[in-house]
Amino acid sequence: MKGDAMTHQSPTERKYPKVLIDKFAFALSEFHKVGNSHKERHELLTRYRKNRLRRIATWGITWGKSDSEISATFRAPIANLEHIPHEHYDAIARMDEVFHEMHHFLDGGAEDYCAKSITAIVEGELNSKSAKHAADMRHSKPGGSRDKQTKIRLLWASGKYTNRDICAEQEGAHLGFGSFKTARNALKGTDDPNPWPAKSQ
Repeated sequence: MKGDAMTHQSPTERKYPKVLIDKFAFALSEFHKVGNSHKERHELLTRYRKNRLRRIATWGITWGKSDSEISATFRAPIANLEHIPHEHYDAIARMDEVFHEMHHFLDGGAEDYCAKSITAIVEGELNSKSAKHAADMRHSKPGGSRDKQTKIRLLWASGKYTNRDICAEQEGAHLGFGSFKTARNALKGTDDPNPWPAKSQ
């Protein structure tokens, strides 16, 4: 039953993605600063849309044209453009853009937002793996932390020291450990040497 309800859900009942809601909220807050009334704002938005259509009718689509072709195109005069106060232009353009995005979403453009969210997740994973790989390379290179850990553990396993503290103290600085504590931590969890010459002396 729940599945049927979702299937027959009308476009107006669909939930917009948060990114689009946030974009709409910001555009609306800026749009409310335009003019002195709802009627005036609606009139300016209508003018903007008419002007946009006139630009397309005069200049066409500039995508794929060279800079010189675009420059020549923009020199062509556009007839009957309606006045829009310069200080309100950006707010009106932003509001119109958001309306188009919302209509696109309702008309089946939800996949665009799914793709964006998935892309963000994938990029995050790739960045995380890249950072981990860089850290692994740094730690694994000669003289890196893993190399030093391996060497001090081999020295401890040789049985030449009576306890781990002495091994860490005497070999830590020589191997390039930053402190006694770091060298001592590298020996945590190690087995006692067998045979253990230093212990039997």
